[in-house]
Amino acid sequence: MNEIEKDFDSTLSSQPNLVKSVSRLAAVQIMYQLSMTDASIEEVINHYEALSSSKTPDEGMSLMATPDTSFVKNIVSGTYPQIELIDKIITKYLDESWPMDRIDILLLNILRCGVYEIKDVLSVPPKVVISEYLSISDAFFDSKISGLVNAVLDKVISDLRPIETDQLT
Repeated sequence: MNEIEKDFDSTLSSQPNLVKSVSRLAAVQIMYQLSMTDASIEEVINHYEALSSSKTPDEGMSLMATPDTSFVKNIVSGTYPQIELIDKIITKYLDESWPMDRIDILLLNILRCGVYEIKDVLSVPPKVVISEYLSISDAFFDSKISGLVNAVLDKVISDLRPIETDQLT
């Protein structure tokens, strides 16, 4: 088990599912911000941490889960340095009708984070990875796009974690 996976294990085992889901969404948002600016990963994460720590929940926000900063940083710091490799993996599994340059930048970052977890965070079951990133894509896109996310991540799992593919059915 590598260092990133150890960090994930300790973070995953101590958090309710909603916090993990909200944290994955925050990681996708940070990855989106990194894609849209020239800021460094450190600058964007520091900005995120500053915003997170300065927020005081109001009455309406008190029912919402707060992202776990450590979990968010693990996803971003695992995904961002590997963008070129992850993009090659994504491109390999895209249908010819969906070339990489047609992919919306938010959708691309959803896929990037999903591929990272499949590839490097073996403690998270494939079924969970697909479900989490499908939920995020459903929040922003229609079912056709969610189908694309499902297809790409399912193919990545089949290639990178074939033993676990049977668990998805």
